[in-house]
Amino acid sequence: MVDYQLPRVPENGISTGPSSQHQIYGISTGTGHADVLNPGSGIGAGNPRGRKSFFRRTLDYVKEHPLPFIFGTIGIVGGIAIANMVSADLYNSRNPPRQPPSHEQAQKPNNQYQIIVSSPTVTPVPTSTPVPTSTPPPLPTVPAWIEEYNNPKPTATPPPTSTPVPMAPRIRQKLMEYVPGIKACGNDPEHVRVIDAAGKQVESEIYNTGIVYIDRSGISRGVDEEKAWKEYVGPAIDFVAKPLCGMPSNMLEKYSENDLRQILLPPALRLFEIPVGYRTPETRMGLDRGIRNVTLDPKLGKSPQEWLQEQVMKDYNSKGTKDATGYNNYIRAINNISAGAYVPDMRYNNRSSWPDSNASFYKVVEEMKAKGDDWPLFVNGWSVYKVGEQSAPGFAPLVGRSVRPYPLAAYVGSANYPGASSDPDFQGPKGIHTESWVKTYDGVLFGYWMDEQAFLKAYEKKHKPEIGLGGPDDRSYNPYKFK
Repeated sequence: MVDYQLPRVPENGISTGPSSQHQIYGISTGTGHADVLNPGSGIGAGNPRGRKSFFRRTLDYVKEHPLPFIFGTIGIVGGIAIANMVSADLYNSRNPPRQPPSHEQAQKPNNQYQIIVSSPTVTPVPTSTPVPTSTPPPLPTVPAWIEEYNNPKPTATPPPTSTPVPMAPRIRQKLMEYVPGIKACGNDPEHVRVIDAAGKQVESEIYNTGIVYIDRSGISRGVDEEKAWKEYVGPAIDFVAKPLCGMPSNMLEKYSENDLRQILLPPALRLFEIPVGYRTPETRMGLDRGIRNVTLDPKLGKSPQEWLQEQVMKDYNSKGTKDATGYNNYIRAINNISAGAYVPDMRYNNRSSWPDSNASFYKVVEEMKAKGDDWPLFVNGWSVYKVGEQSAPGFAPLVGRSVRPYPLAAYVGSANYPGASSDPDFQGPKGIHTESWVKTYDGVLFGYWMDEQAFLKAYEKKHKPEIGLGGPDDRSYNPYKFK
């Protein structure tokens, strides 16, 4: 690495030797004119040629001769002023100022003066209409459906309203039109309840679910309203309207509004394929399955709901006969009463998960048999016998409405298994168990957990019991308070 070193300057700042190119602001003692190659010569390091600048020489001249400078400056300024005055006079002589019009001139109709109030507007020169040089080609033909889509026909303006269309009068009118059997209820107050219940159930099951939607202007949306009534609602309700309207008033009064609704148009009618008794994952928002259940099936020779009624009545009436095995379908149905309630628990020798409910239930079963009140028992057991334990509770409402001469209301009940979540060593089933509930002709709700105290006893020192009953509006209710 090269070690650069600055030249040494004497302490007094004056170099006595010959000037060199490395000398920095020194004062040379040499003589002669300054030379570019010898910057140390001449007068002063700031002006190597030794001459004054033009500005400096001019300033020195003014100081030595002040009067000529002063008079010269005055002459130049005066000349410029005189020139400006002369040019202004010449412009005014060529462009005289315009005078405002006199009163007489302003009164003339065609005067040449115009009083300008605002900035003048320029009137555009009218242009001639362009003459087309050639005829444009014809537009292509637009399909009719595109023309109709782009230019829809005006529709009638709906009446201005901000309140929903009342459904009760509309539904009652439809009931009278599409359900002839309901007219048999007449004007008897007890039987008029059937008509009222039918209206509420149709509104809940068909309109509130969105299957048929009526907007605020009264126009039907979704599934066609007439189709829903003609192909599903009408045949379904008419199937049970005559039996209900023909019931004695003292029997009908024991049917609650929910019982009537569940018989007239249960949600299960849209869930199950009746001939096979099987519930598939088909959506509930449609009416396809419901329509099939109430429409003539060529293979059956009747509608599925009529076929189901025939099977129910035939098996119930077989209780006085015996087949080749020595049994009949009535006995098979009774033997299957709440078969799903007998839940195994491997630690307790296959006992029920609700031992007290089990004992109380079968005691009631024997009492009902002795009284001959066997229809609720048959509905419960026949559902299990025909479609199996898992599907029986949901299928029971369709079986109950098939009973004649007077249909019965049946519901789906569910409860959580006791000990399933509180006892990690529990060997029995976990989750929810379902059972059928059937309303008797005396207005009593018959089911496996009908004894509330026996039911609650299974949950002592365990987690909270959860029990529910599915109503006609597909909501869950407390069965011990359900009316």
